[in-house]
Amino acid sequence: MKKFLRFYLPVSIIFLSLIFSFLVYMGKNHRVLALYPLGYARFIGKPLESSVQINGREAAGAKVFRMDREKLLVYAPNSETFDVIIVDSAKNDIGSTNSGADCYELLFGKYLFQADKAAAAVYASDVKWDYDPHLEIMGSYISYTTSKSEGGRAAEVKVEILLKGE
Repeated sequence: MKKFLRFYLPVSIIFLSLIFSFLVYMGKNHRVLALYPLGYARFIGKPLESSVQINGREAAGAKVFRMDREKLLVYAPNSETFDVIIVDSAKNDIGSTNSGADCYELLFGKYLFQADKAAAAVYASDVKWDYDPHLEIMGSYISYTTSKSEGGRAAEVKVEILLKGE
């Protein structure tokens, strides 16, 4: 019993405090990844080989993911115009998720995870949006317009996606 108290108890306390510290770190810095094992986030996948341009300029850090056969997720956390847009080829529509980039997380800059609260999207054909996104899907080329607020007024932004190897 003395051996247990002198060796195993301190080692157990140190081990449990390391696990607790790790969980606190994950909860503060990697919320979506911490939610995944609990079932409150889902794995979207690896990015497709693609090129994303916003107003004719390459969008730095933008990636395109396939959610299912009909839906693509355009993830552009560094963009000034949008964080996440869903392109639904079955509906021939685009949608905005109910949340921002903080509900998404890239693991190793490659694997995308999505928090449950970001699963729903509001589509342009819904009442909330007030314009036509002019969505064009021609094989591996996708083009649409969205808007961003500039000085209190909306400005149109053209987004072009070229899927390579699809």
